[in-house]
Amino acid sequence: MKARKFLRALFVAGIAFFLLQSCCKIYCGDGVFSIRFINYKVADIDTVLFTKYVANGNFDQKIDSVFVYAHTNQADTIYSGFSEKVAFDKDWKVKLISTGREYNITDIKTTSEKCTCGNSTYKVVKSYKLDGVIQPTFYIDLKK
Repeated sequence: MKARKFLRALFVAGIAFFLLQSCCKIYCGDGVFSIRFINYKVADIDTVLFTKYVANGNFDQKIDSVFVYAHTNQADTIYSGFSEKVAFDKDWKVKLISTGREYNITDIKTTSEKCTCGNSTYKVVKSYKLDGVIQPTFYIDLKK
C-alpha cells in the first residue's frame, strides 16, 4: 500500500514537473512599442495621442488614432502604457496633449527573433527615426 502511494505521488510529481517545464514564461508578441518618456512629469503624459499614418506620406494620410491615459508614479523615466498592436510598416505621431509636444516616428526597422519557448518568431524594433534622426535602439525614447 505504501509503495503504491509512493509511486502515485512520484507519477504526479513527474507530470507536474513536465508541465511546468513546458510552460512559456516569456512573452513573445509582435507589434509592441516600448516607449519611455524621459524627464517628463506625470501630468505632462497623462493623456497621449498615438496617430498612425501611411508610411512615407509626410503625415498627410491619417489612418487611425488612439488616446492613452496614464496613471503612474513620478520617475525620471516613465514607461508607456501603450500596448496596442502596432503596425511597424506605418509612420506614427505621438502627441502629448498637456504640453502640445509632438514626436514623429518613421522608418521603423524590425528584426525577427525566435521565441525561446516554441518554434515561433516575433518582430522586435531594431531602429527607427525620431523626428528624422535614426535611433538604433529597441526602446523609443521620448525626451523632454
